Amino acid sequence: MLLETGRSFRVAPADYAGSYVEPRHSCFTAKYPAVLRGAAVSLQGLWLVIAALLPSAGIALLFYGVVKAMLEGDRRERLAHSRWLAEQERGDRRETQRDS
Repeated sequence: MLLETGRSFRVAPADYAGSYVEPRHSCFTAKYPAVLRGAAVSLQGLWLVIAALLPSAGIALLFYGVVKAMLEGDRRERLAHSRWLAEQERGDRRETQRDS
């Protein structure tokens, strides 16, 4: 039986009462319980933690590199544009001095 709560539905407590299913993996039945329970960290458990965090760290480094390259490229472009404008202004001054 589904109970309506606002815009969402939830299962009525009577439908799942007494129907507990033992999870296949939990922190107490895991292959490396010492790491998951917060006990002494083994080297193998440490490698599991590193392997879990490595993809996120890699994406973060990639994002950092892309943003840094974009900002440096923008800075260099603005510098080159200001130099070009200064050169154009100097050329205009020289032309006006020759004409007068």
